Amino acid sequence: SSGLPFAGGAFDAVFSLNLLECVPDKAALLVEMHRVLRPGGVVVCAHWDWDTQTLDGVDKALVRCIVQAFSDWQQEWMAACDGWMGRRLWPAFQQSGLFEGHIEAYTLTNTTYAPGWCGCEQVQAFGALARRGLIAPKDYARFQADITAQASQNEYFYSITLYVYVGQKI
Repeated sequence: SSGLPFAGGAFDAVFSLNLLECVPDKAALLVEMHRVLRPGGVVVCAHWDWDTQTLDGVDKALVRCIVQAFSDWQQEWMAACDGWMGRRLWPAFQQSGLFEGHIEAYTLTNTTYAPGWCGCEQVQAFGALARRGLIAPKDYARFQADITAQASQNEYFYSITLYVYVGQKI
């Protein structure tokens, strides 16, 4: 690859959301972000840490299995996959030596289980794991039934953590 199609110093800020996990050469992308920023420019790089997804469920082992399978799943459109990218933002930027910054963390929580809510959409997305043979369809059906039962008793809980690196070009 030839890098980002922009002149050096072209931008005051660079923002990225959930991109680094899918890029095979993360260090090269950080070099490109640095190159296209003006001196003192700001980088904001945010990423969900897919393995931080928390759902309550009767079968803890099954919930853990599904979350881990989703976190590790390299989907067809991805050039790479690192479901732990959120927790790896800090070391990636530190190793680059190109920016000075800090990490912030935000936890999204849902107690409503309905279409349009992140947790509900994720539970539906987990269904792809069963369709692709990464988990047993009967296990997904049992998991989904458990979540639906919790929601019907107003006991549903979902959370995921977003890590954000905020830095300045050195």
